[in-house]
Amino acid sequence: IELFSKKIHIYLIKSYMTESVNRYYKINWTWMLNDKAGKFQSAISREIIPATEAHLDSLRLITNIIQICVYMYAAFIISFSGSLYSILFFIIAVLINLAFTSKIKLVSKKNNVSNINLLNLINSLILNKKFLKSSKNFDSFSSHIKKEIYNVTQTDWKLALIDGSLRTFTYLLGLAFMIFIFIMHPFLKITFNEIIILLLVFSRLIPTFSISVSSFNRVIEKLPIYNSVKLRLDELKNNEEIFGVSKPNFNKDIIFKDVF
Repeated sequence: IELFSKKIHIYLIKSYMTESVNRYYKINWTWMLNDKAGKFQSAISREIIPATEAHLDSLRLITNIIQICVYMYAAFIISFSGSLYSILFFIIAVLINLAFTSKIKLVSKKNNVSNINLLNLINSLILNKKFLKSSKNFDSFSSHIKKEIYNVTQTDWKLALIDGSLRTFTYLLGLAFMIFIFIMHPFLKITFNEIIILLLVFSRLIPTFSISVSSFNRVIEKLPIYNSVKLRLDELKNNEEIFGVSKPNFNKDIIFKDVF
């Protein structure tokens, strides 16, 4: 399944890159002149790969959800009461991760915008390098570049911190749940034989759930980049140059009035 998903990922990268390049030189002059070089470069060299990774992570998430359903079905067969407590654990973990969804999307969007701005500034630096060097205005210009570099690194760190914290929290919460089930099984009316088999099932279920949560967070993180790529492709399609291919056919005579 992973190999099949990777094949789809590579196909999407090729498809998006080819479509972006082919459509770029079919657009009208007005849109092309207003389009910044950094946005085109960012879309081709940086945005398309993580945008297609959103598809790959979505396929991984679906695969993990199927595995979780199989493990949960096995857990229900072994112990109904123990499975009910596991559902409570999943609800708590999912709600906590969903609470950070908007934060992840916001930081990811800021990161993408900062990367595009940084590429725009770098392109301007390359195109105007002689002017900046001769006019001695490089220090003023470089301050804007340093600001965008700072924004990129800060948002990268925030995304890594949120993702790492949520993955660690989900995994530790799963371990705490397993310990709780093992210690409290006499009070939960779960026999010792059932608890041993349940722990074996949960030892596979909880890591799979943790991986699925991580895949979900990666999809949310890459969603603003995917939307940026899709918006650009839609703009390229909507601003395509229109050429006439048919001859005008006049059905009526042309009448000139007040011609001297």
